[in-house]
Amino acid sequence: MKNYFLMFAILIATVITPQNINAQTGPFGGGNGSEISPFEIYTKEHLEELADSVNNCTDAINNWSFGKYFILMCDINDSVTTIVGAFPKAFQGNFDGQNFQINLAIDYPGSGSVGLFGYFGSTKLEADDASCYIKNIVVYGFVNGDHGVGGIVGHINCYNRYKTISNCINMANINGATNGVGGIVGGNNQTMNIIITNCLNLGNIKGDNYVGGIIGYDFYSLISHSINAGFVKGNNYAGGILGFNWDIGSSIKTTITDCINVGVVEGNAIGGISEHE
Repeated sequence: MKNYFLMFAILIATVITPQNINAQTGPFGGGNGSEISPFEIYTKEHLEELADSVNNCTDAINNWSFGKYFILMCDINDSVTTIVGAFPKAFQGNFDGQNFQINLAIDYPGSGSVGLFGYFGSTKLEADDASCYIKNIVVYGFVNGDHGVGGIVGHINCYNRYKTISNCINMANINGATNGVGGIVGGNNQTMNIIITNCLNLGNIKGDNYVGGIIGYDFYSLISHSINAGFVKGNNYAGGILGFNWDIGSSIKTTITDCINVGVVEGNAIGGISEHE
């Protein structure tokens, strides 16, 4: 009888050890991708699995990630080198980082749309499009690219439903060779209904044109309650929050509210909040 109790104790201990909690035969670390049971991300390999699922889609419009939910379950300290949503395949899902940290080592010096999420949004028409979000993520390390380079998102391009980036912190150093470099987002290309809120940049942000502590360049977003405390340097058009606001005279344009810059901004044509408003 004693041997049976011993075997039972060993079995229970094996089942509840941390390395076995997440073991399963399905994708990622658990979940089914629904809102009530999101796919669970525990490791660098799970992020690579997500990147492969998005980037290898045969159809850029009807992307595999559309309408799916993902949740980060712990810090990822192994260097993440893969972009989720490599142009033109956009990440179109919902990702909650739960305030865990991700170590970035993303180095694509000749590429655009570079970040943890390189290309975010949808090219679907309004009737088929759905709101989606990226939230509660903390990143550190570095991101290098050419244009549309950001710590959280490289480039946003989607249609009419709301896309939200919220409660994100960038501590990574972000470097872009040309246009659109930001601590949170590199650039937003003529996309309406984008909300960037409650975000913080602590990293060094450097680029050529359109460089911002929160976002490099923008059309039509609402940017609110965000802070830049990092060093921002651009040769042309640099701002503590927004590098360049593409105001083309439309009644629909970027709005910046309740944002603070306490970082140093260097370059030609610079501004504390935005160079061009």
